[in-house]
Amino acid sequence: MRGVTVKDVFEEIDRLNEGYKQNDQAFRIHRDGDTVTLGVAPDLETVRRAFYGKVREATLSQGAIEVLSLVAYQPGVTVEKIDRQRNKESASLLSQLVRRRLLEQRRVVNPNGKRAAPTYFPTERFLRLFNLESLADLPRIEE
Repeated sequence: MRGVTVKDVFEEIDRLNEGYKQNDQAFRIHRDGDTVTLGVAPDLETVRRAFYGKVREATLSQGAIEVLSLVAYQPGVTVEKIDRQRNKESASLLSQLVRRRLLEQRRVVNPNGKRAAPTYFPTERFLRLFNLESLADLPRIEE
């Protein structure tokens, strides 16, 4: 937004939160560094848990982490290339990561004119979960 500073945005967020509080509304805008999310007021967290249950942490297998990292460092990679790099079948792990919304599958037409092949890309959710602004923030070998 032109003419709007980060300070202006945060001041508006504080103003909105104060209004939500004064009007006994359940909404709050939560700030975490430069990231903002809309959620429920802290005193209503128990009510939210009653409806949705406790948020359960999920873990990834070593194979899923391997596949995730291969896609993160090679966006647009195909399942065949991942299989060759891992020397293992990876389709089920790719499906799992797509279901968890860490990867997305797109059909990309090959430059040689053959039919479209499924390729895999990291999602915005992947970036958020790993606290990355972009894929350029991934550590490099020399680091």
